[in-house]
Amino acid sequence: MSAIELLGIAKSYGPEPVLSDLNLRCEAGSRTAILGPSGEGKTTLLRLIAGLELPNAGEVHIGSRQVSGPGWAIPPHERDLAIAFQAPSLWPHMRVRDNIMFGIRGLGPASARAQADECSWPAWAAATRTSCPAAKLSASPWPAPWPPGGASCSWTSR
Repeated sequence: MSAIELLGIAKSYGPEPVLSDLNLRCEAGSRTAILGPSGEGKTTLLRLIAGLELPNAGEVHIGSRQVSGPGWAIPPHERDLAIAFQAPSLWPHMRVRDNIMFGIRGLGPASARAQADECSWPAWAAATRTSCPAAKLSASPWPAPWPPGGASCSWTSR
């Protein structure tokens, strides 16, 4: 059984579509990373799952229970999940792996390192497919910290 499943989700703000015919299944006990440039619908997706937004089309299921559809939703406090929003910032002096380990440090060093390595490799691989050298450096789980003063990038979908 899926812990979270989205079926045919669509969300627009006025005439601007943000998500269109999105299907997603997250199995219980799995970890899912939602990556992408600013303005591509990542936060909207999380707000739909949490019940803070209503989909224009499609269904959101948590466990075996449908929790929202077009025009209706079970309130967020009745969904037995939590969402924590943060500013788009990481510790700039840390590598991706170290930032992930910081968030899961309660697992113990060896387990946190194994989990972080599993999560940081896809981020590094995705960043190396961009045309932005700074993204390649900042996403690397190996010693290559973000350049001092930051950098800006143009991301392209592939």
